[in-house]
Amino acid sequence: MAKTKRPGPAPNISRPAAEKLIKQAKKDASEAAISLTITLMLTVLLDKFGMEEQIKDVYSAWNKLSEEVIEGRVKLHELRNVLRKEYEIGI
Repeated sequence: MAKTKRPGPAPNISRPAAEKLIKQAKKDASEAAISLTITLMLTVLLDKFGMEEQIKDVYSAWNKLSEEVIEGRVKLHELRNVLRKEYEIGI
């Protein structure tokens, strides 16, 4: 029976390097989640609601509103409140 190799010791990295890796992992996970969400939403609008004609307008408006949120002109919590109160959509 062959001996199995034991893994070597974990590499020593500095706290700032570890924090940088964690920050990058969180950013990557967020970007993947956002990409998945947009892909699902646009696919549903196209496949289930036949919005081929409107999808470019929807996408353009989506990008504009995203920029307004990033710039601080629109608050995300306010958008969520409108969806919840006026349309009964909880996110």
